[in-house]
Amino acid sequence: MRRLGIITALLTLLMTVSASVALAAVSPGVYHATFDYTQAPTGTHLATGTENDVTCTVSATLSVTCPTTNFDIAGVGHANATELLSTVYTATIDCRNHGGSVVETHSQSALVTAGPTTLRAKNGRLTTQTQTANAPTDQQLLSQATCPNPNWTAEVRPGTKVLSSFVWTVKFDGFSGAFITISAS
Repeated sequence: MRRLGIITALLTLLMTVSASVALAAVSPGVYHATFDYTQAPTGTHLATGTENDVTCTVSATLSVTCPTTNFDIAGVGHANATELLSTVYTATIDCRNHGGSVVETHSQSALVTAGPTTLRAKNGRLTTQTQTANAPTDQQLLSQATCPNPNWTAEVRPGTKVLSSFVWTVKFDGFSGAFITISAS
């Protein structure tokens, strides 16, 4: 009997740790950029602000806005760039049978993007465009959710929707990587 109690306690601890890892999320706040000048035309520089001013903001409602403030990039010659914001949201989906009991639980992810937006060079400069990705509604998550039995009803468990990750990039045409990246996971 004592072994059963120990096994039960260990399984409970394992489930608690697993649940806390699964619920890891991006917190509301301000996130700063990293720059890779090898992925831009020679002479590229910020014409307005400083590198520290290039940020994304995650709101309390889990919407992501990048960049928080538009800025100019100069010294780009005729090189255009592409700006893209990609976010991943997850929620716990419960499958409920006709008797009202939850019979299966699983995680559902939704990819939300803003862009891509082409930034066109003019007079050796280009200006970023603010992009926002809003958290999907419960209905949008449910439209992608499936339960193994078609007679069960999928439901988003209240309070489980989280922003799992996001990445915003500015990538110049003809370069293999991003010049500016802001990400969180």
